[in-house]
Amino acid sequence: MRMHAAVAALIFAFATPSPTAAAPGGERALRIPGVGTLHLPAPESWRAGVRGNDDGIPPTVALSPASGEPFTLELTAFPIPPAKRAKLLGRDALRAQVQRMADDVARNAVEKSLALAPIGGEKAGFYFGATDRAPKPGELPYLVQGALALDRETACLFTLLTSGPRSPVVPRALELLRRARLDHAAQAASIERRGDAYRIALPEGLGSLAFPAAALGIEQKDDARPYYMLTDGKTGLNVSFNFEPAQDCRSSEACRDLFSARLKKLYPGRRDWREARIGDVFVTESTDPGPKGIRLDQHHVNAHLVVNGVWIDVHLSKVKYRDSDRAMFVDFIRAIRTEPTR
Repeated sequence: MRMHAAVAALIFAFATPSPTAAAPGGERALRIPGVGTLHLPAPESWRAGVRGNDDGIPPTVALSPASGEPFTLELTAFPIPPAKRAKLLGRDALRAQVQRMADDVARNAVEKSLALAPIGGEKAGFYFGATDRAPKPGELPYLVQGALALDRETACLFTLLTSGPRSPVVPRALELLRRARLDHAAQAASIERRGDAYRIALPEGLGSLAFPAAALGIEQKDDARPYYMLTDGKTGLNVSFNFEPAQDCRSSEACRDLFSARLKKLYPGRRDWREARIGDVFVTESTDPGPKGIRLDQHHVNAHLVVNGVWIDVHLSKVKYRDSDRAMFVDFIRAIRTEPTR
């Protein structure tokens, strides 16, 4: 059983793995972009990390065993807008949401009815357990799923997959959720212009990058995500910077290959796909000809940098692209400077 559509819909309704850091008392500290640092009392034998966000879905904390009985535990934490906190983080609202989740899962469960149970402890939240009626080969058959309030402003959805209801992982995972603690204090990312260059400071003081300002102006700025988009009104060049933990890839080339595979699935209508290297930076290039009847010729270059465990996707694009424009793309990428500060 996988996280179903109701859970994904809840994430979008609420919303506006990198290596974990050691913490006192055997805790695992995981930095969740835009949320804070989640402290989990996970055993040292459990692997823990944060998967990057795609399509606007918040990053997900993933835990699994280094050895022994297989299981996966995934947590998605996200802030609730102030106007909705009283409505969405109360016990009645959480119970109703988990009931909808259970009703959806029950269609493919062995159990005839799925009873809800409180998460316990000081946190408001509920969960249920269900056995997959027809698990696919290699899939874990038993699911524990629910929702809880991590604090007065943050909700959390969780999904545990394991071998069965009597697995010792189940009570350990529930205790982990009861004791989970979120620290909102964090050093945010930022962007500023300094003379003839822009400088982006990465979150948590993990480093910085600089690039020529030229005629670029900031169009979108989100320090919490973080995400930045700039446009050059003279040349028509658009540049955006997206950041996520470098968990599934650790080098420019590996991140390029991973992202290129994603893009080709998402945009089958693009043409002139090309993987290249510009200096020490690996890139993917493609062109969007535009919808039928409209000549767009929008060229895209995604350049990939890795700084202190942060994967930076630098996306350059230009409409009505000509071959002579490529030098502008190449020069910009070559001019980017990164600096790990710790």
